[in-house]
Amino acid sequence: MGDSSSLEHSLDSFGITNVSLPLVVEVLNKLSNAGALALTFFRWVEKKEGYKHTNESYNALIEALDKIKQFNSIWDIVEEMKRKGLETKETFGLIMRRYARCRKTKEAIETFKMEKFGMKHELSDYNRLIDINRVKLCSRG
Repeated sequence: MGDSSSLEHSLDSFGITNVSLPLVVEVLNKLSNAGALALTFFRWVEKKEGYKHTNESYNALIEALDKIKQFNSIWDIVEEMKRKGLETKETFGLIMRRYARCRKTKEAIETFKMEKFGMKHELSDYNRLIDINRVKLCSRG
């Protein structure tokens, strides 16, 4: 945790007082292969007065975390999104695609079970699941 506190201290030293959603998403995208740094930045920025994360910033964080296969952290983030009413089908689709890329079909299908988050499936959701599994099967050769 020392690394994260030193990063937060460095960020504070810049005297940044006003942050915007586009800036936050851009930084998270730039940190997409450094999930731990992305999470530290995410936590730092949420402490800034007047800033609130949206599903867009949460999804950018999830992308950074799942590129380094931090799926447990991702589910903690999804639970946080749920508490704030920010979870979306886009979030679940993003996670399903990442599981499929890692050849984790079972986990992708479990992610599809969005009902536990109060979401109802639509035809497009089933199509997304079929597409994800089709791509996975085709990539096996």
